[in-house]
Amino acid sequence: MEETAIELSRFSIALITEIYGAREDPIVGINSQVLAEKTRRYGNKALSVTQKEVILMLRSCDFDCIALIGAGELDLIKKEI
Repeated sequence: MEETAIELSRFSIALITEIYGAREDPIVGINSQVLAEKTRRYGNKALSVTQKEVILMLRSCDFDCIALIGAGELDLIKKEI
């Protein structure tokens, strides 16, 4: 998780959605809120948000570049924005 936080801190802002295992049980202490907190420790803006919040935020923002990174339903976010 620490390495992921370091990499996410390279972005202007990191919007982090729910974290879940693809084929494994959830790991205690691994969630989007903790990852956002760790990312902020490296001096970056990071928020733990729902996918719906991401869509609303991105629709109302002016941005040069966006990176959707992860698994699951991120393609739905892409279609919505």
